[in-house]
Amino acid sequence: MSTKALSEQEKNDIKKRVRWAIDYICKNFYMTNEKIGKEMGCATSTINSYRRMITLPGRDFVIFIKKYGLSSDWLDDGKGEPFPGAREKFPEVCGSKSETGSQYPTTEGVHETPAHYSKSTDALFSSNQIINIEEAMGKAYKVLTAGTALSVALYMNIQQFAAALDTGEELKKCRDEIADLRKEVLKLRQEVNRFTAPSTAERQDDGSEKEAM
Repeated sequence: MSTKALSEQEKNDIKKRVRWAIDYICKNFYMTNEKIGKEMGCATSTINSYRRMITLPGRDFVIFIKKYGLSSDWLDDGKGEPFPGAREKFPEVCGSKSETGSQYPTTEGVHETPAHYSKSTDALFSSNQIINIEEAMGKAYKVLTAGTALSVALYMNIQQFAAALDTGEELKKCRDEIADLRKEVLKLRQEVNRFTAPSTAERQDDGSEKEAM
């Protein structure tokens, strides 16, 4: 964020853009306050305070939104667009067309894989096949706003892939929990067997044990 002294109005305007940015990322990238907090390395309550326009974020938030193709200059001063082509769909958050200097994310950091992507996804790409998020978002936006059958097909595919990622994460959690439960059940069985073992034998007159019939 800008280091210059800000008026209360400027602070309030930035808070509005921060809230919009979080809402946009949550809606379009299937994120939640909790997931954003984990990716940024902060508490969910911190993201809640940003979204409720209580506090201003720091540089870590700027780094975060750039990974999702949003402009840091737009966030700082409201100039230009949050991302290329946003004016057509979100004119209310865009500055005047005459305003220049809006800087969109450079390739530095954009090629980094967000923390919520799974390792199995990373394994699909070699070092020279890493997804260029900025380029992919631009092309996807162009297709989605074309209003063609291809737009609908791409939208459905995005929905299905996102659902598959969420489902995969949930299934892994369930498998881990089941494995832990199985370990606990095995321990309990061992304890039960240990305590009930003497009851399976009968004492003979000489004090030795004999197996029960």
